[in-house]
Amino acid sequence: MQLFFSIIIPVYNSEDYLPRCLDSIVKQTFPLENVQVIVVNDGSPRTEECDEIVRSYEDKLKINYLKLGENKGLFLARKRGVEQVTSPYFLHLDSDDYLEKKAL
Repeated sequence: MQLFFSIIIPVYNSEDYLPRCLDSIVKQTFPLENVQVIVVNDGSPRTEECDEIVRSYEDKLKINYLKLGENKGLFLARKRGVEQVTSPYFLHLDSDDYLEKKAL
């Protein structure tokens, strides 16, 4: 199946909220095989925790995980995510936010 949506999620010291964010994608009514998730670790001081969370979702979502060596800021983290988009549509989702069930 072709990808239809890409969801870009920048993460910086917000790992406490990341599982809720990723769960909201897993619960979408839209077919997940058509969704690409791009998690951009923006040099978070909690990188090991972020790595662990992302790994725990790799069997549920198509995740492209990018790690920036140092904090570049939200704008550049989002820009780096956009560079990885392979679908016709993309959206930004903050790691401390979530999608409603029929958002896609």
